[in-house]
Amino acid sequence: MLRCELCIEECAPAKLSGGQAGLRYDPAKVAAAVAFARRAQGAVEGKLAAIGFEQRQEIAAETWTQEALSTAAIEGERLDLAAVRPSIARRLGVFQSKSTDTPRHVEGLLDVMDDAVTQADKPVTHERLHAWQAALFPTGFSGMSRIRVGGYREHAEPMQIVTGRIGRETVHYEAPPSAAVPVEMERSLAWLDGPIEPSGLVKAVLAHLWFETIHPFEDGNGRVGRAIVDLVLARDAGEPSRVLRISQQLLTRRGDYY
Repeated sequence: MLRCELCIEECAPAKLSGGQAGLRYDPAKVAAAVAFARRAQGAVEGKLAAIGFEQRQEIAAETWTQEALSTAAIEGERLDLAAVRPSIARRLGVFQSKSTDTPRHVEGLLDVMDDAVTQADKPVTHERLHAWQAALFPTGFSGMSRIRVGGYREHAEPMQIVTGRIGRETVHYEAPPSAAVPVEMERSLAWLDGPIEPSGLVKAVLAHLWFETIHPFEDGNGRVGRAIVDLVLARDAGEPSRVLRISQQLLTRRGDYY
């Protein structure tokens, strides 16, 4: 069984993947949290409106930098700040850096994060998600292991979330079999590109939960899933905002997030 803070009812995976009717939550129970978030969002937007464009860009660049470090850190990967900032400098033109040597996988991560917010109005297709995942693994390897990139997983072995030592593992969750992934993702994407109802904040949570439930890729599911959150929030805001520090907050509460 799965449970999310905004999914008040516990749903079996089959129901989670069964279309819009299978994603259930209690609007009354989340109303206070959503209202609080909206007030905080309004306060941030008001402060940003009071400062100049150049300063807003500096804030956006710093936020984007920290978000990239955080979304990688959630997966146990430590990025070098000095490797991230040069690419941010080229993209936003605010940081001054002499270095231009940014590793390909870092550039790929920033490409994904950039595409999610600047092209948020475009449909989320299978091909787009494949491109995101491939950008994260430009060599075709995750660590020392070759993985399938640019496509959903196809292996016959179960996709499981496992912790513990070899021989004493604990299986926390088993995703749908690989053969079912294309159909499950088709349902998920049809819902994702549908109306934002009743709140983009709630939809961002449900979209992330649904994606991680399917776990469609051999690796990179967490980073792609958090990019989906950024995309939904950018749609909700109506503009490509970089001041929402979602991954940073998730990193500070990583245990709860897991």
